[in-house]
Amino acid sequence: MQYKKEEVNNRIISVATNAFQKYGYRQTSMMQVSLDSKVPIGNLYRYFPSKEVLFEEVVGKACSRCFELINEIYEVSVDKLKNSSEKFIASTGDIADMLIEYINEYSVQMFILLRSAQGSKYESFREDVISRVSELIREGFFGVQAMHEPLMSEIMTKSLMEGFISIATLVPKEQQKKQMEKLMNFFFYKIEERMS
Repeated sequence: MQYKKEEVNNRIISVATNAFQKYGYRQTSMMQVSLDSKVPIGNLYRYFPSKEVLFEEVVGKACSRCFELINEIYEVSVDKLKNSSEKFIASTGDIADMLIEYINEYSVQMFILLRSAQGSKYESFREDVISRVSELIREGFFGVQAMHEPLMSEIMTKSLMEGFISIATLVPKEQQKKQMEKLMNFFFYKIEERMS
């Protein structure tokens, strides 16, 4: 009986990650992963019985952690959001640290989820994140009537998300925290006055 080897498992995951990133879920085949990883196709299916299972291995933790992080950020900031934007602004450094930690650990998987998951069970990842964050913004901004409107909270969420993605991809790591703080200040500073 042949045993699964960690080195082979890791090589398959590494090759599959690169393929999903480059070609997307839909265009990546198990045969391609087999050839690129130099693991015979039959052996590949012993490690991962389907492309769905392999994709889950590549992005599943990143997806779960993203939604956990959204809830953690909300818990850290909800009382501040309810009281005043200035109290919230004081916590943007902590929120930026949380986001940067996630990006450092899962940046490749996050971008696969955002850009290359079409055809998989994760193809609605971007919309699911926007929906959840929009919902939390509507719950958190009790003093800002306009934020209770689904359209306003969705627009804000999409803009924030694109801003964070741009910072993660375009800004050097040592400047990301400051830029994320600036972005949150731009959106939230005195929002109760600007949106009333």
